[in-house]
Amino acid sequence: MLTDEQREQARQIFRARGYDGPLRIGRLTALAGDDERIFVVPGVVLAALPEPALTADLQQAFGRKVWIVAEGPAWPETEPLG
Repeated sequence: MLTDEQREQARQIFRARGYDGPLRIGRLTALAGDDERIFVVPGVVLAALPEPALTADLQQAFGRKVWIVAEGPAWPETEPLG
């Protein structure tokens, strides 16, 4: 998954874009591979985020495809960002 340094970097990027709450990451499946990162946030938070800019910042930082999705039954396999 993410190193401690990457976790802190993700928190800083979210903070810079206006969100300083809890973050979860979706567990990668064999289909997704290691070239994606999935950040899971509450639905009301997702609606308020500057999502395209935030996604671009995260993709640039991690050099991977990034998805920011709302919590829900579609994402049962998550873990705290830490």
